[in-house]
Amino acid sequence: MPDDSAQSGPHPEPDAAERAARDAQARAVAARARAEALRELAARVAGDNAGTGRRSIRRPGGRAVLVAAAVLAICGLSALSGAMLWQQRGLDVRTQRAAEYQAIARQGVVNMMSLDFNDAEGSVGRVLDGSTGRFHAEYSEQAELLIKGLQRSKVVTEVTIGTTAVESMDADNAVVLVAARSQATNVTDGRQEPQTFRLAVSLARDGDRMKVSEVDFV
Repeated sequence: MPDDSAQSGPHPEPDAAERAARDAQARAVAARARAEALRELAARVAGDNAGTGRRSIRRPGGRAVLVAAAVLAICGLSALSGAMLWQQRGLDVRTQRAAEYQAIARQGVVNMMSLDFNDAEGSVGRVLDGSTGRFHAEYSEQAELLIKGLQRSKVVTEVTIGTTAVESMDADNAVVLVAARSQATNVTDGRQEPQTFRLAVSLARDGDRMKVSEVDFV
């Protein structure tokens, strides 16, 4: 009769079989360790045998298991709540920062475009006070000419700010898009046609303040 063992198909190599056995044994040990840890946690939470100073860690009752499961669930929910709270705080900081930067950019545009020959020095001074970097340097160079030009032309301009949006930002820099409408009044010629502008206002930190560092018309 034919040998049945010859028909049973290929046998695993000895090394592969040994590895599989070792892996199975390792998984079994790990499973027992996890079960033991869970039983110990359940027994501790339930306070089994608290009066005698002994704690059963082998066969906790159903109540202990439920309590342990509840503790684990609460820990998981606490971790999730903490992560959500941290994420919300980050979102709140970004929202607050965006609002602050938009307000600074709006005021910068108002300072730059709202000019009054009756207070020419004050008009120019406000722009200088709220600016930094290259914009401040270039504006400073032209400050005296701007003051004299305002006084000579007797122009008053009023600015209405429209929508604003933060294009980019971090703790020390930002770019804010600002829509503005300017209405100029000349004492000699009367009211002129209003003009609409869209500006990209760059902000940079100068000490403890964010100031206008660049203005581009777009």
